[in-house]
Amino acid sequence: MIESISSDPGARVAGPRRSSPPEGVEHALSVQLTAAVTPIPASPPPEALEAVAMAAQTLAELASRDVTLHLDLTGGAGHLRVKVVDGEGSVVDSLTPQRAFELLSRGEGDPFFVDTTG
Repeated sequence: MIESISSDPGARVAGPRRSSPPEGVEHALSVQLTAAVTPIPASPPPEALEAVAMAAQTLAELASRDVTLHLDLTGGAGHLRVKVVDGEGSVVDSLTPQRAFELLSRGEGDPFFVDTTG
């Protein structure tokens, strides 16, 4: 049987009231919140620093040859191309990101042989 609802705003709803969450809930929430927080390290991992240093060295070598890499998203549908551009602004090659990565990560010789002498 349903009892009538009082229009009195001060009326209380019958039933048990809890002043604190059920047993174990606080601990479970505490564990979840603690697990969700990942501390930021004071410095990047060594392998990340090595990768950045290698990339900087490769870009410096290319710049010394008056060669730059341009990222191009104009191919449509979000397709990325890496354009190899000489000092006069001419595109001498266009690569997929995967191929550019392969060439850059070889670590031997000139990853992008560009004949800038004509």
